[in-house]
Amino acid sequence: MKQFLQIKNSAFHTKGDSGIRKILKLIFHSKFFRIIRNTIGFRPPVFMYDYETEYLASDLFIWRTDKDFQTVFKSSDILKKYYGFHSLLKIFFYDCNGEFIKQLTFEYKNYTLEIIINKELLGISANGTFCAFHYPRDHIQRNVNVTNRCYVGYGRNNSFSMVHGNIIGLMASAKKNHKEFLSSIKPAVTERKFKFKYLLQAKKRNFPFSVLAFSNPLNRSIFIEVNKKRFNIQSRGCALISLDHVSESTVIEVKSDFARARPIIMYDDGKVIDCLHA
Repeated sequence: MKQFLQIKNSAFHTKGDSGIRKILKLIFHSKFFRIIRNTIGFRPPVFMYDYETEYLASDLFIWRTDKDFQTVFKSSDILKKYYGFHSLLKIFFYDCNGEFIKQLTFEYKNYTLEIIINKELLGISANGTFCAFHYPRDHIQRNVNVTNRCYVGYGRNNSFSMVHGNIIGLMASAKKNHKEFLSSIKPAVTERKFKFKYLLQAKKRNFPFSVLAFSNPLNRSIFIEVNKKRFNIQSRGCALISLDHVSESTVIEVKSDFARARPIIMYDDGKVIDCLHA
């Protein structure tokens, strides 16, 4: 009987401790304590959408129409599949300096969309960034949590090398109306400055290691340092850094004050394009 009581008491305390941990976790993740953690630098949160009750979130993708590039974006109707809402796809385009270019809205006829981003669509031969949100066609009251990590591809002559989104960078509310939606877009990643260091190993030089492509979803500018050469990227902007102009080393060191400065790597020998995540 004594042994039985000890087991019961042990189980009781374990259950109680679990309840206390849940309460402490809620306090630790509350808005008030997030501000304190950010201020004093104690385990500051990185992905801010984790603390939102409802959100639409998107990567800050990179588009290219320079050097005869085309960019393809493939998306599925997540709101319809998981929530049963009819939805639109809203895409917002920025240039490489983060200046807003245009907004396009597409309606899902089936469950998927494929959009070719080229000089005809944007009117320029350049590069920049874009974000894409699944927006409810009709006003909703229910909270939704949706991230758009869809596939983007880079190529020429309708032949593409595909990669998925690199980082969930931006978020907005599904309850904002059409006119307010653009201005409500905000970073889904912390604005806090970090000491970020990342090492990459390049492929052999017989397949040119063309560029590291970085985007900046924050409301502040960030710096990217590649093998001790520094580049600044404006808010919503991007940088395509050619390693031919940085170093011949096969080990690439990336430093930044941005918490998640991981690039997309684009190999290009003029005939074959190969894109991958770092």
